[in-house]
Amino acid sequence: YGPELEALVKDGKVRVTLLDDAVRRILRMKFELGLFEHPYIDESLAGKIVLSEPHLKLACQIARESIVLLKNEKNVLPLDKNLKTLAVIGPIADDQAALLGTWSCEGKASEVVSVLKGIEATVAKNTKVVYYKGCDIDSDKSSGIEEAVAAAKGADAVILVLGESA
Repeated sequence: YGPELEALVKDGKVRVTLLDDAVRRILRMKFELGLFEHPYIDESLAGKIVLSEPHLKLACQIARESIVLLKNEKNVLPLDKNLKTLAVIGPIADDQAALLGTWSCEGKASEVVSVLKGIEATVAKNTKVVYYKGCDIDSDKSSGIEEAVAAAKGADAVILVLGESA
């Protein structure tokens, strides 16, 4: 949060007690993990444990179970298998690194299947997939928004992929 948070605290817009509570939760977790008694780890284990087969399976299961559909108005999902055109729109739809998140540890973007590539590999052969980035996440560049909107209007369905950059 950097300087923005410091300014908000100084202006009284964010209470110091709120920060104290957040830090207390972090410290409690570190205490429960034993990091104060044993602060150093055997770094040689990280590569063996982090991307191990059991952990990858567990991560996949957690991801599947954490996906939430808030509303399925007019039973839009599942998508019709016979779509003529599917628009995939969003700045991270074809961004492998963003899918790893900010705490990717040992993950390698080159081993990630982007949302766009996954969709292209899954749709019916007669479905045309069009992709438009629309905008950038980390800049004010939004020159592609109009193209993305036009693509969405011309498609049978749209998958909008939003999120944070890595």
